[in-house]
Amino acid sequence: KDAPARFAQWLVERCQPSADNPQRAVVRLGERKRDIASQLAITPETLSRVMRSLTRQGVISVAGYTVQVADVEALKRVAEGA
Repeated sequence: KDAPARFAQWLVERCQPSADNPQRAVVRLGERKRDIASQLAITPETLSRVMRSLTRQGVISVAGYTVQVADVEALKRVAEGA
């Protein structure tokens, strides 16, 4: 899998569904982005680019160590490499 698919899969596995909207979720990053990148076998810079790309696509939004998933289905499609 490419970097976006690996990161998307990583997020999908950690999603906490939103109580008010099943299409939304939240992921609290319990570790530094550098450590997450290492787990995914990518550079921290690549992780930042992937996060920016998913943000521009409207799939996620990032604030500090919290990732809001705006569209869970779109995230799953990225995870599948679609």
